Amino acid sequence: MIYDRRHTRMLDDFGGLAKVMPWYTLFFVIITMSSIGLPGTNGFIGEFMALAGAFFSRTPIGFGSYWFIMTLLATTGVIFAAVYMLHAVLRLFWGKVTHEENESLTDINRRETLAVVPLIVMVFWIGLYPKFFLDRMNPAVDSFVTDFTVRYYEGSRTSEPHLVDFDDLKERLQASGGLAMLETRKEETRP
Repeated sequence: MIYDRRHTRMLDDFGGLAKVMPWYTLFFVIITMSSIGLPGTNGFIGEFMALAGAFFSRTPIGFGSYWFIMTLLATTGVIFAAVYMLHAVLRLFWGKVTHEENESLTDINRRETLAVVPLIVMVFWIGLYPKFFLDRMNPAVDSFVTDFTVRYYEGSRTSEPHLVDFDDLKERLQASGGLAMLETRKEETRP
């Protein structure tokens, strides 16, 4: 939207846009807060799940013995991204209007509002009630993880048998219903 009005992406060409484009500023700041993982937004849910997954990934399939280092690196990346985004928002929107071209910019119009508002709604819907989406994804994720785990350990049974007791894994998968799901899929795909 800004590029359509100014035809530049350089931060130095902006400044003080909050005075000229208040609604655009509001929407931009909401999306930025989502991107940095503010609680109550979809970014928080995504970052929390990714970092928790990295932290608890201590199996040979995951990060193995490097789980703590990988989690620390990921957390550092999240912090650096937040610093950069907050700096960009500060330079774009607050302070004095630094260029004459920015004083004549128009605020967000009706068409742009209709495009942005559903995204803003989704930011808060996912952030405040992720269960709605996670429940729908769960069967596919369980199926993928089960299939991947079985294939990984079947392959490692011949090359690295010390990784896991395959019979124990098979029993655990059967108890959770994962093995039945795999057998059903195998039968459905047979010609």
